[in-house]
Amino acid sequence: VSVTKRKAFRTAFTVLVTLVLLVLLWEGYKWMGQQTDDHWPGTQFGLPVSTNDLTMPHSGDIFNELTEEIRAGRETLPLTVYLAKKAAFTFLEAAIGFSLGVIVGLMLAIFMLRWRFAERGFLPWINVSQTVPLIALAPIVVTWARLQGYPDMVGISLIATYLTFFPVAVSGLRGLQSPD
Repeated sequence: VSVTKRKAFRTAFTVLVTLVLLVLLWEGYKWMGQQTDDHWPGTQFGLPVSTNDLTMPHSGDIFNELTEEIRAGRETLPLTVYLAKKAAFTFLEAAIGFSLGVIVGLMLAIFMLRWRFAERGFLPWINVSQTVPLIALAPIVVTWARLQGYPDMVGISLIATYLTFFPVAVSGLRGLQSPD
C-alpha cells in the first residue's frame, strides 16, 4: 500500500473516530443531564446546556433531519443538498473577494514600492482602515450594494476583499522591499 493511500486512510479513520467520539460525548452528556435533572452529578450546580429534546436532540434525530426534504423557493430538496448548495455559494463569494483582495493589495504594494510618496500617503490610511470594526462596516456595505441594485454576492465579496487587501498590501510591500 502506498504512503499516499495510508495517509488518506489514516485521515479518514481519524475523522470517523472523532465523529464517533463526538456523538458518544453528546449522547453521554444528554443521558447524564436527564438522569441528574440537568445538574452536575452530586452537586446543585446546573449544567451549562439543558438536555431536553428541544435544545439538545438525540444525534440520531439530527442525522435523520439531514435527509428530510425542505422547500427552497420553488423546488424541494434534501437538506444536505440545500446546505451543499449554500456552502458552494458562500465559497464562491469568499473566493471572489479573496481574489479581488489579492489583486488590489498587490497593486497597492507595487504602487507604493514604485513611488515613495504613495507609500507615505497610502500606508497610514491602509493601517487606519483596519481600525474600523467589521461588524459596523458589513451592514453598511451590504445595504449600499443592495440599494445600488447589485446582488447580495457583490456586497459580501466586497467585505471579503476588504479583509484580504490589508495583509496582502502590507506583506506584499514588505516582501518587495526586502531585496533592497
